[in-house]
Amino acid sequence: MGAASVSDLISRYGGNLPRYTSYPTAASFTEAVGSQQVAGWLKALPENEPVSLYFHVPFCDELCRFCGCNTSVMRHEDGRLAYGDLLREEMRRIVALVGNNAQ
Repeated sequence: MGAASVSDLISRYGGNLPRYTSYPTAASFTEAVGSQQVAGWLKALPENEPVSLYFHVPFCDELCRFCGCNTSVMRHEDGRLAYGDLLREEMRRIVALVGNNAQ
């Protein structure tokens, strides 16, 4: 890649950007939002269109100073395994709701 190409890329994409966010955003999830509403959102996704799902795993061996995610230090494997079991159960529910979109 030539210097002109690198310079062009830097000028196009080198600015400050907001942190990655998901849609609906975390602020959309309040106590007023129940499982029925979330199921409705998932069922309303267009059929046969790809869907990206984000599952947060909030356990770290140690906290980093740069991370803005909700995390906690968990050194005990049993807590992580229990969370993994619940996450797999949640994934099965979501796949059942999104149907043909699951990949």
